[in-house]
Amino acid sequence: MPSKIYEAMAAGLPVLFSGTGEGAKIIKENRAGFVSGPKDYESLKENILKIKNSIELRNEMSVNGRKTAEEKFDRNIIIEKFSQKLMSL
Repeated sequence: MPSKIYEAMAAGLPVLFSGTGEGAKIIKENRAGFVSGPKDYESLKENILKIKNSIELRNEMSVNGRKTAEEKFDRNIIIEKFSQKLMSL
């Protein structure tokens, strides 16, 4: 999972993700950007143009990414939950 995704979302930047797997799933599920397949340059180009040409879309993805980063990927919350889990074992 590319860690740069978290930082981009936390900064409120729409993410242009080129790849598959967990990173693509997070971006899609949270509407925090666009996903294109590996080496799918045409799709990447289309996604760039979508973001470039729509301030509303950029703003929506910015808000979605920031909210996702705060609610699901806050390191302090993750560490606390992990610690609690370890203590329960």
